[in-house]
Amino acid sequence: MKKLNYLIVLLLSMIILVPSVNALPTFKVDESLNIQEDYNDTSFFAANNINLETYINGLNFAAGNTINAKGKSDYAFIAGNSITINDYESKDLFIAGNSININNAKARSLYIAGATLNINSSFESIYASGDNVTLTGEYNNVTIAAEKVKIDGSIKGTLTINEDAKVELADGAEIANTVKYESKTQITRENIINGTLAVIIGLIIGKILHFVNILIIGLIFMSIFKKATEKINKMDSNARFVFTRFGLGFIALVCMPIACILLLITGILTNLGIIGILAYIVAIMLTEIFANIYLTTHIFKNMNMYLGYFLMLLITTLLGIIPIVGWILKLFILCFGLGLIMKTIRSQDKEKRK
Repeated sequence: MKKLNYLIVLLLSMIILVPSVNALPTFKVDESLNIQEDYNDTSFFAANNINLETYINGLNFAAGNTINAKGKSDYAFIAGNSITINDYESKDLFIAGNSININNAKARSLYIAGATLNINSSFESIYASGDNVTLTGEYNNVTIAAEKVKIDGSIKGTLTINEDAKVELADGAEIANTVKYESKTQITRENIINGTLAVIIGLIIGKILHFVNILIIGLIFMSIFKKATEKINKMDSNARFVFTRFGLGFIALVCMPIACILLLITGILTNLGIIGILAYIVAIMLTEIFANIYLTTHIFKNMNMYLGYFLMLLITTLLGIIPIVGWILKLFILCFGLGLIMKTIRSQDKEKRK
């Protein structure tokens, strides 16, 4: 266990010694917001009515009923019922709402979805989905899924649009190239069979990769951390021990992330909260290995430890595929494995005290 302890101490020391970042995101929530100051960090705005005239040196997140935005940000993520954007500059714009109007905005790409979209700007690329879409301006490439589309501008590249869309071209509108695609996928017996086979093959490949991953890590663990493996082998095999470890593991599974999140939110011992989350993730990854080593010891008593681990892991993996039974088994392994990890760490602490 000494090698593992040295590694953990090194990682935790790196986290503790790294200075905390002083720049914190800006959060503003109210019934109505009128923002006319600049921010040097990522900002979050939420209100019924929002008016933004600001420069944000970071990400701009805004959500509300009525939103008017003007200014600049690195990236903008805006969602609301009625959205109006005028004279806005960003690297990329991500907008979702009911009625959206965009005028004189500058960005590389616009990702937009809504019922009525009126876009009068110049973007390199547009990815739009809506009922009624009106494009006025110059664009390189445009991809649209809509019922009605009116184009009063120029598309220098390719317009990709669903074949059942009603397209209206204003006088002087120019489109270099148009590609139409089927908007509805035809459900056929062949598609259903192919889709089902693809899902089954994907699940099988995923299970095989998971099995190989846990097998290799488990064998390496038993080879390097022999003392920890011996401690697991010497643990009791009675029902009381199993249920106790399962119960303690379940409590740790539920309570530990809550405690870590509270530490992060309150700002008290933030580094400890980060360490706790990392330790929690590592423990979850090791639960299956600890549980299978324990089961191997008490089921395949007279078998080679490595061969027994292989067979035990194969059995639990195959049982995990069975509906309902698999979910129950996975929950048991997760909680029981956490309980075994806690027991192993506690045994190590007792030895050090002696």
